[in-house]
Amino acid sequence: MNDLIQRHNIEILGNLDSKETLIFAHGFGSQQSAWRFILPAFEHRYRIILFDLIGSTFLGMNKFDIDHYHSFKDYAEDLVKICSFLELEKVSFIAHSASCMIGTLAALKNPSFFKKFIFIGASPRYLNDVNYVGGFTKTDVIGMLGGITKNYTDWIQHYTFKAIDDPTQPLLSQEFAQCLLKLNPDIALIVFKMIITSDYRKQVSELKLPTLIIQPQDDLFVPLNVGLYLNENIQNSKIQILPTKGHFPQLTHPYIVAYTISQYLKSS
Repeated sequence: MNDLIQRHNIEILGNLDSKETLIFAHGFGSQQSAWRFILPAFEHRYRIILFDLIGSTFLGMNKFDIDHYHSFKDYAEDLVKICSFLELEKVSFIAHSASCMIGTLAALKNPSFFKKFIFIGASPRYLNDVNYVGGFTKTDVIGMLGGITKNYTDWIQHYTFKAIDDPTQPLLSQEFAQCLLKLNPDIALIVFKMIITSDYRKQVSELKLPTLIIQPQDDLFVPLNVGLYLNENIQNSKIQILPTKGHFPQLTHPYIVAYTISQYLKSS
């Protein structure tokens, strides 16, 4: 199982004697360092587990099997293996973006691993549908996928600027861009297409664990309507709308995010 630790770059930090464990799961194109600004708020009280998704960063790229990683279900299997290997149970799962749905699938399959969920920038479906506003039309998606295929570097500059959406912190956009540039463009296309065309509305409606939905007020990739949809369809969920812009509030507004998470963990 040492291979599991290496392929996911698993790190265990914080208060190793704590009876409460937090797992942080990053989103597409980033890595576990995306949590670095908020971790200090939890290191003294909780045991913290960090890991990297296969194919989402340059780490573990040689482990990416195109025939295997074609849906969130495959990533959920990895999460279950990590939880099983570390002998975890009743942990709090803090996820960003795509990892929110990965955690959902893992919990539906193995609910004993999890105690509560905290979603940041979560979406069960990005494409608009009848009576559902995901934020993107089919034309939008075709354009984005075409951009990756035509000129991956140019697409990254455009995508990262909109994702961070904070001109006052250009280094964050540059950092995100550097992570994406280290990805194999073919793998980036496969993973991004898998995410942007996914639909897990049925699965989130089956989730019964206490869930906090952290929703930025203005997120180009996950509109406010999506956060409200999750709140309406996940039993025992709460929503906290942040007065922030962008898809990465844990980077652009870490103090607000850390406080919101901390208050939820203490009260629930």
